[in-house]
Formats: sequence, structure tokens, C-alpha cells
Amino acid sequence: MAPPCLHDIDKFFRRLALGLALWLPAGAVSADILIATVGPMSGPQKVFGEQMKRGAEAAVADINANGGVLGERVVMVVKDDECEAKRASEVAQEIVAENVVFVAGHLCSGASIAASRIYTASEILQISPATTAPQFTENGDFNVFRVTGRDD
Repeated sequence: MAPPCLHDIDKFFRRLALGLALWLPAGAVSADILIATVGPMSGPQKVFGEQMKRGAEAAVADINANGGVLGERVVMVVKDDECEAKRASEVAQEIVAENVVFVAGHLCSGASIAASRIYTASEILQISPATTAPQFTENGDFNVFRVTGRDD
């Protein structure tokens, strides 16, 4: 299956605001809401990472222009996992340390699966726009979702 186009990623992020608002506990937000988009920002897949980044930037701008989430501004960080599982695990640890509450990513299945274990342990919401490996969601983790079909 081909990775999503920029239009699909933009739609994904624009629809994210409601889901993020429902995910956050009432009264738990007292500062900016930190989210991340993670994908291949370098290497052979970087064109898809750039699409993810541009879509996320447009969505964050739109969300903030409309009052943010729960009245709080959304701030995005961008991380490069190089579509590699080992690097994705390192990035996931960075995201935990930065107190990110939501991750849009990863693009590649191996990277998504490796990072999802860390996000689950830290209760960080992860939604992948492109992970197709069945193993990504077969554990039934409460915080891990995909918006694309499975390989099978």
C-alpha cells in the first residue's frame, strides 16, 4: 500500500483535534499541549516525512487559530526516526522525556511497533497514518491506533 498523500495527512491532523480533546483528562492541561509528528525526515523515505510534517504544521496552525484544544495552544515537535526501529525507540524515549501527550506517527511499520511499546508504557496516544503491519495493533494496546488498512 502506498503511503498517504499530503492531502490525506492534512485531513488526518485536522480531525485529530476532537480526539485529542477527548483523550486529555479534564483539568489536566495547564500549559501548551505538546504533540509530535515522527517519521523519516531523512534518508530515502524523507519525502513522506516531509509530507507528514507539512500536514501536521497546517493542522496545528488551524487548531490554534480556532482556539486550540481545551483552550490551550498546541505545540508540535518533529522527530526523525529514519524509518528504523532502533532509532524509533530512541525517539520515543525522547518524546517521553519531553512530556509529549500525542504522537502522529510513525510511518514505517517496524518503527511504529518498536515505539508503540514505549508509548504504551508511558500512556502516550499514538496514531499512525501509514503503519500497515498487523502486529502494530494486535496487542490491543489502549493507546495505539492506525488510520490505514492492514497488510492482510
